[in-house]
Amino acid sequence: MTHYAKLTSPDSQMSEQSAAGLAFRKLQGRDWPRIMQVQQLTYPDALLESQPALQAKQAVSPDTCFVVDVQGQVEGYLLALPYQLGKSPSLNDDRDMAAIFDNLHIHDFCLSPACRGQGMGRRIIQGLLSSPVLNRFRTASVVSVMNSRYFWESFGFSDYCNPCTPNLSSYGQEASYLSLDLS
Repeated sequence: MTHYAKLTSPDSQMSEQSAAGLAFRKLQGRDWPRIMQVQQLTYPDALLESQPALQAKQAVSPDTCFVVDVQGQVEGYLLALPYQLGKSPSLNDDRDMAAIFDNLHIHDFCLSPACRGQGMGRRIIQGLLSSPVLNRFRTASVVSVMNSRYFWESFGFSDYCNPCTPNLSSYGQEASYLSLDLS
């Protein structure tokens, strides 16, 4: 039996955003082909994950995994799962990761190139972080890659200072583990 900190969908304001045909909805099975395309358009080969690896992360907490739907086309996705603070799942890890933790780890947030630079990512993360569903978590964490550190810091994420900082070698040289106190 899979155990996870169950979350409901983000608040209705977030999930019903309709400006420019934007919707933020739960990830569905039919979304995977486009998710894999968006990932391919966004990341260098060293950061690409297999579909089974991404699906394993979604299986831990399907209620915290979403797609960005723009006029009926998936243009981004967010995979978040309860995971131990100070640790991060390795890229391409498709093992069962089911567990209950009070930290929400944002494993992957990706927007297609066509959707960048429009404030869409900022609105999505602001909506997620202000959603009452996060009341079940004490902290949030993320691994910053590809010069995204400033983006995450703008929401209050900062370096996680602990001697047990995770091994981020699979994420590339400039990766850093950031956390945010939600209490």
